[in-house]
Amino acid sequence: MQEPLNSHQENTETVKTRGDRKKLKYKEQIAGFNLKDKSTIRNGLVKDRKTTDCGCCILFLAVIGCMVGLAGYGLAKGNVNTLIGGVDGNLRICGSEGLEKYPHLYVTKLESNNLNEIFSTGVCVQKCPAESTSMIDCMPTTQVPNCNSNDVKANEYDTVTIGGYCFPKSVDDLPQAAQEGWNKVIDQFKNSQAGKTLNDLKITKVAVLTCLGMGFVYSTLYIYAMSRFADCMSKLAILVIETSMIGWIGVTFWLRGQPHTTNGEKTAYLWAAIGAGIIFVIFNLLLCCFWKQVKVAIAVIDATADFFAATKRIILVSVLYFFVTLAFILIWFAAVGCIMSLNTITADPSAL
Repeated sequence: MQEPLNSHQENTETVKTRGDRKKLKYKEQIAGFNLKDKSTIRNGLVKDRKTTDCGCCILFLAVIGCMVGLAGYGLAKGNVNTLIGGVDGNLRICGSEGLEKYPHLYVTKLESNNLNEIFSTGVCVQKCPAESTSMIDCMPTTQVPNCNSNDVKANEYDTVTIGGYCFPKSVDDLPQAAQEGWNKVIDQFKNSQAGKTLNDLKITKVAVLTCLGMGFVYSTLYIYAMSRFADCMSKLAILVIETSMIGWIGVTFWLRGQPHTTNGEKTAYLWAAIGAGIIFVIFNLLLCCFWKQVKVAIAVIDATADFFAATKRIILVSVLYFFVTLAFILIWFAAVGCIMSLNTITADPSAL
């Protein structure tokens, strides 16, 4: 009669929580577990690595393959010049169908105060004239029926090819009237959306580069701070959140009590205070219920920060990722352009 009726009576008496039941269920596996044998870490690194998400990898490669395939098809069957080419005096896009041998725009006469007159003398040329005495191989227009006439040759100037356009090699060497006409062209470009964007990038270049450099510095300092003061900084963050919510409640009640506040605004401020109070209560309940998990999370952050501080070269991963992402975005835009070039694109007369 001294023996227990249930052979597991002794174990069931000590089982009080779900965790205890799991420990009892897997006690043999726990007893035979050895971290040294089970861990894949060797000399501080996990060298035996493998793909953990094959499905996502396959989907990503499929998307990349489709993008490359569509871009290649657009590049082969479309005409990218119709997107970036200049427009001659007959509203034909240089490099488009019928003008494949003439991909560059050359303005034969810059001496004018009217931009429409300047661009109406534009012709599509096979090659930008490198010297003012060179022959011009162009597609004639109504305004310029002969690209090597005395009138055109008298106004010819040295050019350089930039993105399908023939730019003056030296603006200072142009006649005064031509310089004024060229400045009008530049001013028109600066006032366009593309020109404004490029100008904004030029103005903010120093600020952007400074922000990138300071972001690198701040990230490094933050890693060292988390490595040494993880517990203090985590609790400080919690304190800031708590203070912000209390301040939110206080400000809403203060605004509600102002004499110029209408009844509708008072109601809105009251609901805002109630919402902040509910969030405050929920936040503190979660902290109380999961404080143990919060401490574990802080410890994990501390250990991770220690690893980052000891392995500084890992910062290069994010730097490399930034440039790889930037290159991918540029390639994506180029692919979209190739696909868009499959459409029929014509010049807009109102743009001149």
